[in-house]
Amino acid sequence: MEHSDEDMNADSDKEQEENKLQEEEEPEEEPEEEPEEEPEEDFSTVVHPNLARQTKLLAKMGYCIVKSEEDGQHRFLQTDSHEKFKFVDQKHYDKLGDKLCDWVQAFMMDKFRLNKVMIPFKEELSEGAAQAPIFVSEDWETNTERALVLIQGTGDVRSGYWARSVCMNDTMELGSMIPDIEFARKNGFSVIVFNPNYNRNEQNVTVDDKIRGMGHHSSYAWSKFVENGV
Repeated sequence: MEHSDEDMNADSDKEQEENKLQEEEEPEEEPEEEPEEEPEEDFSTVVHPNLARQTKLLAKMGYCIVKSEEDGQHRFLQTDSHEKFKFVDQKHYDKLGDKLCDWVQAFMMDKFRLNKVMIPFKEELSEGAAQAPIFVSEDWETNTERALVLIQGTGDVRSGYWARSVCMNDTMELGSMIPDIEFARKNGFSVIVFNPNYNRNEQNVTVDDKIRGMGHHSSYAWSKFVENGV
C-alpha cells in the first residue's frame, strides 16, 4: 500500500506529539545527594549518661580530659590551670588512677557499645567469691568473621588502658585502648576486652579462683567467649 506525503507527515507529527506528552508526564530524576560526612567525634566532649557521671567525678578531683589544638591528642590535665598531672602522694595517685579507669570504661560502654559482663558466670561462681567485669561488644555473638581480643599487661592496670601513668603524663591515645577499639569498630571487628588484673571488687572481696591472675582469667574468658562463643 502506498502512503502519501501528507499521511507520512501526519504520522510524524503524531509521534512527536506523543513523545512530547510522555516527556511532560515523566518527572525529571533529581540527582542523588551525597551523604554528608559526619564530623569526627571529639571523645573528650562526648556526653552519655555513664560518661557524664565519671567526668563529673574526675572534675571533683580537679582533673579533666582536653583535646590539644596543636596535635589533636587528648591529655589528662588539671581543670583550673590545664597543667599536667601533679603527683601528690601514692594514695592520691591510686585514687585518681581508679577514677580515670572508670572514665575509660564508661567511654567504652557509651560510645563503642561494649557491654559489661561479669565472670565467672553465676552458675559457676564459688560461694563467697567475687566476679570480675570484662567488656564485650554488642555484636560479639553475631559478628564472628573478625574479632579483636584486647588484654593489658601485668601490673596495676585494668580493662581499657595499657598504662595509667602514660594516660596521666602523656596522652590518652598512647595510654588507653580507645584508639584500638575505635579502629576495630570502624573496620567491622567485634571486640572483647579482658581484665586479668582485677583481683578484688569494691567491697574488697577476692575474685573466684577460676579467674584469679593473668593465666586463669584469660583461659576462662577465652574458653567461654572465643573458643566456644556465648
